Amino acid sequence: MHKYLLFLALLLPADLFSQVIPIEGSRLNYRVVGFSYADRKIKGCRLEVAEGNFSDEASFIKHIVDTGIFALGRKKIVTVPDFGKEYTWRVVCEKRNPDNVSKSEFHHFSTLPYGDSSGSKTRLRIVTNNRLADHNYFFVDATRTLYNAQGDPVWFLPDADVLPFVKTGLRDLKYSNGTMTCIMEDHPMEIDYNGNIRWRPYNTGEVAHDTSERFHHELTKLQLSGQYMVLGTETIKAKLPSYHGESAHKDSSNNITKDSAGVYWQKMEFGTLIAYDTTGKVTWAWKSFDYFKNSEIFSHYLPDGKFPPIDVHENAFCFNERDSVIYVGFRNISRILKIKYPSGNVLAVYGLPFEVGSETCSELFCGQHSISLTSNGDLCLYNNNSMDYASLPKIEILKEVAGAGLAEVWKYDCTLDGFDENELDAYNKKNTMLRGMSDRKILSVASRLSSGGIARQTPDGSIFVSMGHDNGKLMLINENKEVLWSAVLETQLYKDGPWISLSTYRANIVSWNEIRGLIWSVKY
Repeated sequence: MHKYLLFLALLLPADLFSQVIPIEGSRLNYRVVGFSYADRKIKGCRLEVAEGNFSDEASFIKHIVDTGIFALGRKKIVTVPDFGKEYTWRVVCEKRNPDNVSKSEFHHFSTLPYGDSSGSKTRLRIVTNNRLADHNYFFVDATRTLYNAQGDPVWFLPDADVLPFVKTGLRDLKYSNGTMTCIMEDHPMEIDYNGNIRWRPYNTGEVAHDTSERFHHELTKLQLSGQYMVLGTETIKAKLPSYHGESAHKDSSNNITKDSAGVYWQKMEFGTLIAYDTTGKVTWAWKSFDYFKNSEIFSHYLPDGKFPPIDVHENAFCFNERDSVIYVGFRNISRILKIKYPSGNVLAVYGLPFEVGSETCSELFCGQHSISLTSNGDLCLYNNNSMDYASLPKIEILKEVAGAGLAEVWKYDCTLDGFDENELDAYNKKNTMLRGMSDRKILSVASRLSSGGIARQTPDGSIFVSMGHDNGKLMLINENKEVLWSAVLETQLYKDGPWISLSTYRANIVSWNEIRGLIWSVKY
């Protein structure tokens, strides 16, 4: 896949255009293309790009879509018009005498077709754009696509570019310290702009003591250490001292087993957080069971002696490398742990104590699904607000107060502005359905319908929001709670069918400078 990046190397004076990349006929999975030339002495060179496949001067000139002088550093980036097109390009260099012009031969490449061969289509429909967001781009998990602020796809990850045994399930596609990281089903990976896999961990299951680590939700390449940190899962068997169920040996419906000594054990899922070095080897690990086994959760039993059916897997983390502190979020019990790195000691617990049969939520968050840090070290949460089913999610910025937990600094109530009448009607019907359910059923349904989402501060102090599974709305909001940019991810399931909102696990914002870094950091 090394041929996918357009990189032009010119050598003087022996042979001005003897080494050019890409190889003739390359097919690119992006429209934002980087050109560069190598010789420091050359001046006054311009790039010419035409739409179409040409071999003669007259036809080429008629179809030129971009031309410009190479910038300082002998680099230039061009956005070609469309996917699924052929392009012809060349370099023209004027020496000291304007009449002495050197032109390269014509070279050709094409962009891959974008879209689903089944006939379904997707789009990012722009609702609000005050033009202040034009320097930003947006990764969207559901479509494996990078969009510009006008909603145009400019990069995508084709099915053929992922591991052959991975079919679906991309999560957490984002810019991550010079490259891109994502999780494909159970496969964390770092990829470059071309889709080349730059890094993968050894998934040996050494932390979980299983056949794999069962990775999920979030992968981040750390900025200072260059290590990779990712969430995983382990299965634990917890002893039941007073179980008196009817099962003689095994109660598979409740994950209960009995050993040869007649002791009953309950199988439960807990989370892990694992750090890897650049070779893919484990350098550090933390297990949530080490905390939970001594917490109030393990003091609760149901009438027959089983533990309550709780789900305590993590779904988010963020690492303050400078202070050596990690925040880990547990959405399904509305809890956040602050742990010290590398000891793993729990420094603080945010959230109310667990209660059997109800979702325990603090006044500040309920069903939170992402954790990030603002520039001054406050916590930024995407609060799914999952038990208040008549309300939409909220964005919370919370300050840690010594000895007093968390205090609200800033809050934003999400809206459905931009959705059409049918989508709003569907949302209202869901709320009507929830109001007619018992509390336990509401807990189950609300949990499913309000998952996903992310909120992160951008360098200028604005907050980027992706509203998660319930819908595919993206927003950029400034400190005064003004919407600078918003869009709705939509799909058309069949030709001429209606456009309906498409859910996504999350989306991530990328600046133009970060895009430039992705383009120029590709290794061959």
